[in-house]
Amino acid sequence: MVSQDKKEKERSDAKNAVEEYVYDMRGKLDGGAYEKYADDKTRQKLLNDLQTTEYWLYDEGSHQEKNVYVERLKSLKVRKKTNYFFDEIYLFIFIRILVNQFVIVILKLKIVKIICKI
Repeated sequence: MVSQDKKEKERSDAKNAVEEYVYDMRGKLDGGAYEKYADDKTRQKLLNDLQTTEYWLYDEGSHQEKNVYVERLKSLKVRKKTNYFFDEIYLFIFIRILVNQFVIVILKLKIVKIICKI
């Protein structure tokens, strides 16, 4: 009985992980942080994939085994990674960090220069 309960909890957790991912990514793509980094065609394709998965979750996918949910989540994440704009997001964030660090170094140098003149 305990083993069955554990198995059911793991199945439910895997299903919830897919559902959570769908809602999270849809929010990021549709008015959220990722929207401005995607062209309309790519963004719409990803949103359609998320919608298809959501329909599946409440229909055919409502009573699947844990491994089916795990594989579905993996396939969604692979699709996300194959879209180039996510690479652009990471590049943008990296450049932003570099620029911020560069500005900090310049400011520190100016402060040191000012202090040395005093």
